[in-house]
Amino acid sequence: MVKVYSKYNCKNCKQVKRLLKFSGIDYVEINVEDDAEAFQYVKEELGFSQLPVIVATGVEPFQFDHIKVNEFVEGYKHG
Repeated sequence: MVKVYSKYNCKNCKQVKRLLKFSGIDYVEINVEDDAEAFQYVKEELGFSQLPVIVATGVEPFQFDHIKVNEFVEGYKHG
């Protein structure tokens, strides 16, 4: 399962969601502006300060980075 922690009006969030959809990767979007607990989780438990944050089974959670996102998509599609 892939989770994308995002927020409204976030260019990078939209880009990641578009790429996942285009690549045929199902994901669940969790908007931290609508979910205070999710925001706390991303900030305090995962230690990230920027969005989007991708959390997927078998992969270390990571925040937006073009290279990491592309590597994740390629690995997920072929894994």
